[in-house]
Amino acid sequence: MPIVRLQRPMRLESGQILDPVEICYSISGEPHSDGSNVVIVCPTLTGGIEVATQKEWWFIGPGELIDTDHFCVISMAALGSLHGSSSPSSINPINGKQFGLSFPTVTVTDSIRANQKVLNMLGINRVRALIGGSYGGFFAYTWLTLDPQLFDIAIIFQSALRCSAHTMAAFAFIRELICSDPAWNQGSYVPEDIPSMSGMQEMLGFNRLFQLSHSRLEDLFPVDVRRQDLKLDVNFSKPCSALDKFIAGPPGSLKGSDPNSLLCTLRSSTLFDLERSIPNLWARWKDLRTKLIQIPCAQDWRYPVEGMLSIHRQASSNGVNSQLRVTRSNYGHGSYLYDQQSLGSVIPFLYKSLYA
Repeated sequence: MPIVRLQRPMRLESGQILDPVEICYSISGEPHSDGSNVVIVCPTLTGGIEVATQKEWWFIGPGELIDTDHFCVISMAALGSLHGSSSPSSINPINGKQFGLSFPTVTVTDSIRANQKVLNMLGINRVRALIGGSYGGFFAYTWLTLDPQLFDIAIIFQSALRCSAHTMAAFAFIRELICSDPAWNQGSYVPEDIPSMSGMQEMLGFNRLFQLSHSRLEDLFPVDVRRQDLKLDVNFSKPCSALDKFIAGPPGSLKGSDPNSLLCTLRSSTLFDLERSIPNLWARWKDLRTKLIQIPCAQDWRYPVEGMLSIHRQASSNGVNSQLRVTRSNYGHGSYLYDQQSLGSVIPFLYKSLYA
């Protein structure tokens, strides 16, 4: 995938300087000179940026809602992430070694400011649509605030203007799991040791639980199955059910993982508070020409409907063309990627908005 190196060092939100600054991006299709066919898809927390070919992004592709025969789809990797942009795993030109823990703390706002420069270098000064959910929703809200005239439409799923306390607490626990693993070695781990790091394996098990709603876990392990599965003759210190294997079982693969980059991304999410980073947010949104479409899920306990409803009301009072469409899914958070049926009622509305 192409990588753009910015021409100048970048002063970060923390005041530190990042140099060099590289942004990895994917692009599917050719952008029109007026940008009328350009769609920017913001990254998920740990997912890749090849959104036109990933099965999770089921509504992007030939003949889909985001028809890649019609639209030029661009996605850019976040600073600090696992997916090719400048991060702790990048090589420091000063000593020829990975930055590791010497890589500075980066924020969502830092990533968007870098992404803006990439768009300028690509000659794109108008974008038809902006799409993001959860962590990608953080990116989308920040894009809208920094450049309120750039986008025609923004579609944001299950997100908020700040990281929730619950998510911050979960990420703090994940950090402790990784950093307390002796193999992490104060960030100086050997790459070959990553697949066997107990902290990374425990983190993935915790994340399986954290990601799933109550209803979805009940669907996966219904009570009748649990009754048959539980073993009364197994010592209380030992695993006794399929749920033990689900939570504590080994991951399918940790290939390509980098603990320091994961920690950097989690901190970027934890620090997200757009009204703190850009105090005049609502004044900027008075100039927002974008049609804002927010799609929360009623079963999402991480970013409940009330948060997006509050944004919708505030945006509407500022004259923004804001729409709110609530979906329902036992998947809860992330259902827009994993439960196609949950978007069935809103797809016609989205299609009409995108192709009008």
